[in-house]
Amino acid sequence: MESKLVVNTFLKWNQRTIIISAVILGLLIGITSVVFSPLIALAGVSIIFGIVLFFYRPEISLLAILFITSGIIYESDLPLLPIGIGSLHIPDILLLGVLVILVFKALVEPDFKLISSPMNWWVVFYLGFLLLSTLIAALYNQVDFHEGIREFRVLSYYLAFFIVINLVQRKKQLRWLIDGIIWLATLVAFAMSLQFLLGISLPFLPDRVEALRTGETVYTDITRILPPGQSVIVTALILLICQLIVNPKAKNKVILLLQCAMIGFAVIITFTRSFWVQVALAVFVLAVVARKAERRRLINYALLVLLALAVLLILSYSNPSARYAQLTLATVERLGTLFEVDTLSEDSLEWRSVENSYVWPQVQKHPLLGLGLGAKYRTWDHRIDYEERTWFDARYYIHNAHFWILLKGGIASYGCLVVMSFIFLYRGFKYWYKVQDAEMRYWVLGFTLVYLGVVIGAIYNPIFTQWYWTPLIGSCLE
Repeated sequence: MESKLVVNTFLKWNQRTIIISAVILGLLIGITSVVFSPLIALAGVSIIFGIVLFFYRPEISLLAILFITSGIIYESDLPLLPIGIGSLHIPDILLLGVLVILVFKALVEPDFKLISSPMNWWVVFYLGFLLLSTLIAALYNQVDFHEGIREFRVLSYYLAFFIVINLVQRKKQLRWLIDGIIWLATLVAFAMSLQFLLGISLPFLPDRVEALRTGETVYTDITRILPPGQSVIVTALILLICQLIVNPKAKNKVILLLQCAMIGFAVIITFTRSFWVQVALAVFVLAVVARKAERRRLINYALLVLLALAVLLILSYSNPSARYAQLTLATVERLGTLFEVDTLSEDSLEWRSVENSYVWPQVQKHPLLGLGLGAKYRTWDHRIDYEERTWFDARYYIHNAHFWILLKGGIASYGCLVVMSFIFLYRGFKYWYKVQDAEMRYWVLGFTLVYLGVVIGAIYNPIFTQWYWTPLIGSCLE
């Protein structure tokens, strides 16, 4: 009883608690600065404070990881901590720290029991086979060990799955995590909208900020934006759509609609057709699995969106020189390429076709464990490799994430991924409507639809292996 009282007192975030914590933190920094440098003192005390915080609120650590990996910060801008065999980023330390807390609780707390899930061993085997294939390849000097570990580091974020099912169990914690994802997506969407207004002349977002190109047409006034937060905006848009349809009693519906509109606009200006397909597929499947009342709400919202689009199209064709008109027409044209045969000859899809042609010969040579992470899977090809591109060796890279895992982890690892995905999708679609709580029901269906889109989108983008996707996938797998 006393231990519960202590925990409840600690978790009560009132003004007095914040002030006392700030004073204690300041005193600790001041005292340790006498012995160490101020930077080391600040880092050390912050780590201690973070451990205490994450011990009681592990969902905050997951949000911190997502904020760093899937927000508006690029990987190369983060400081590195050397550890001998490589280096760690800040989110790596956060993930490792919470996993240590999980192990500590399992070993020390008598009432704490690890949650048994049908997914547990498949996640372990999936990562285990990838690591095994990499270590064997490194032992025979077929891959560079550091390259392999660097690639495995990105995939290790699937371990967030164990944090969620074991440490984020209360509804309040889940709400914090899911609302945090949606608000992070809102922040990313706002930044993308601002970047769109400024154009490519004043880029402030990391990664790709470029003029839109569709086929042979270049839209100099239309900015295509693909920040690291591209993963959370797609995820949050599907979650918001599910919330509006499945949870009609949700509070602050006006705010939800505004978030949906802003994040929807952000997804549009990525001009990534696979993202559009993921969202459209989620809406279609939602319409199929929804019950009568939910389907009626979906139709009402769909009619509202179609009416708004019709008005926008009329205004765009009547004033084609306006920037919003150029955006509308560019979006319609790019969307139309999904249904054209000529799209297959576009540079981006031709590049993917060349990559895919190298897959099966390598799979036949290395069927069970693959080439190992960090391995080059093909020779130099003048069709997609360029001498002047010194910053990126495309021989390590393949757009199709399914082929990426199959090539580098073999049938063993890819088979685990297939089973893991099947279990998650099967359970999600089978049980979502049986959940009595409407809020939790939209969570289950929302993440099921998100992951279905991930599986489809991974055919065109290496989603399973991207740093801004893997923490999110790991967090939503249960």
